[in-house]
Parts: sequence; C-alpha cells; structure tokens
Amino acid sequence: MMALIARDGYGSVMRKRERMRTSLVGDHAGRPATPSRALCRWQVATFALLATYACAAAEPSSANFTIQRSTLSPGATATASAHFIVTASLGDAVQTDTLRGAAVEMQTGFWPTVAVARPICLLDVDGDGVANATTDGVLISRAMFGFTGAAVIGNAVGPTATRTTWASIQPKIHFRALDIDGNGSTSALSDGLILMRAMLGLTGTAVTNGAVAPGATRATWPAIRTYLNTRCGMSFSP
Repeated sequence: MMALIARDGYGSVMRKRERMRTSLVGDHAGRPATPSRALCRWQVATFALLATYACAAAEPSSANFTIQRSTLSPGATATASAHFIVTASLGDAVQTDTLRGAAVEMQTGFWPTVAVARPICLLDVDGDGVANATTDGVLISRAMFGFTGAAVIGNAVGPTATRTTWASIQPKIHFRALDIDGNGSTSALSDGLILMRAMLGLTGTAVTNGAVAPGATRATWPAIRTYLNTRCGMSFSP
C-alpha cells in the first residue's frame, strides 16, 4: 500500500511537470504550445519593443538645456549653456576631463567615479582680467573676515574692473573653493593669508609658515601651488 501511494504521488508530480513543459514549448509530437506560451512570447516581444524605443528616443531639450537621451549611451558628448555644463549621460564608457561653466565645475564620470559639482575657484573677482593681491586679494580677504558691502569694495576695486559693486562681486567669491589648504573650512587667517602671500609673489615656506591650518590636506607649497594653478587658473612658479 505504501509503495502504491508513493508511486501514485510521483506520477502526479511528473504529470504536472509535463503539462507545464507542454504549455511553454509544445509536446513531443510537435504540436504547438498552449495559449500561455503565446502570451509569454507576446510579453517578451512587447518588453523588447519598449526597451528599444526607450533607448532610441531623442534627448529632451529646450532653448536653455539638453538632457542626454539614455543611461546606456556609449559616448554622448557633454551639454552646456551660458550658465552650466553637464557631463555626458550616465554609464558612458568614454568620459572627458573636468568640465567647467560660469558658476560650477563638474567632475565627469559615473562609472567608475561619481559626478560631483563644485564651485569654481575664481581669484579675479573684480573682473579686470588680472588676479592682483592689492585688489582681488584684499576683496577676498575682507569677505573672509565677514565684511560685506562697501566695507569690502572700498579702495580695493581695480581701475579697469568690470565688477565694482558688492552685488556683482559677492557671487564670484566661492568660499568652499577658497579652502586653499584643504582642511574643510575657509579662514582669512589661513587660506586668506596663504592666498595673499602667493599673490604677492612669495613661494615655498614663505607662503606656508604659520598659515597652514590644523588638518590641512595641502600643507606644502607644491600641493598648494598645484591647487591654485589647476583649480584657480593661476600660473605660480615652483
């Protein structure tokens, strides 16, 4: 009796498996699959069609922006306007170097690196074409000390400056980018002092002595010089 029950249970399982196989791929005699198989095929075809359409869709755009079309684009170029620049689409295999705009800097790449927007380090804050210690350096240092308005610009704007008011100069002073020694904060007594010394033509320990803050990640002149030259557009000598 036990053997009969066991055989009957096994046969029931095998019959169920055979019905499932037949519904998906057809039977041994070559007869077509049941309607459930056709439904499965229809679902797969529909999904493939939608996926193809999504990948081929044109990128949305307007007069002010363009968004790259796909997360699978193999090499879309960067997009830009007068106010921003954005790297190519997510997952691109080919990425360019750091991208810059009027107000932000975008580090490219999502795989393997994550895109990060950061403020531009601008030293020619009065816009006269020259980063000068007696004008731009003074403006930046005063702002670092917490002054605003006329207390910043008084007798510190260059004669050919294109930005002569606090309202036009203040947006150009990006404190996060002016963390020259890289300790995570911006201070007039460290970053401001380092910047003024460098802009006055000093180099080496004459720039860093007594000015580098605790926890600085750029504590030497070579590291600071590299930052000022690559991030702030300067050309300081070794």
